[in-house]
Amino acid sequence: MNYLIIANTYLFLFYILYYFLLSKETFFQWNRIYLVGSTGLSFLLPIIHLDWLQDLFKTSTVMIARTNLDTVTIYGNPAQAEVTESGILNLPVWIYFYATGCLVSTILLIRRAIY
Repeated sequence: MNYLIIANTYLFLFYILYYFLLSKETFFQWNRIYLVGSTGLSFLLPIIHLDWLQDLFKTSTVMIARTNLDTVTIYGNPAQAEVTESGILNLPVWIYFYATGCLVSTILLIRRAIY
């Protein structure tokens, strides 16, 4: 899983570099060489273990155990997610924005597919 995240991060960084530095160049053969080379490098670089990069993607495991229908017990870091008395999970605000964006994108995709 980490390999895919790191490879996509490299692809994104190489694309940003291409967009800002090489997109307006007229030497198309050099652009082709850069694009093919950066694609190959983005898949090879994650194989090289860089400690500072690996530290960016460390995650903690959170186990959720269902004790009964009204309560949820969380094992792990309780500062990240807590269950309120109403049973609603308190998550960081950015997750709600992300979920809303995914919902809107899905609705627009379905709308465009129908019409």
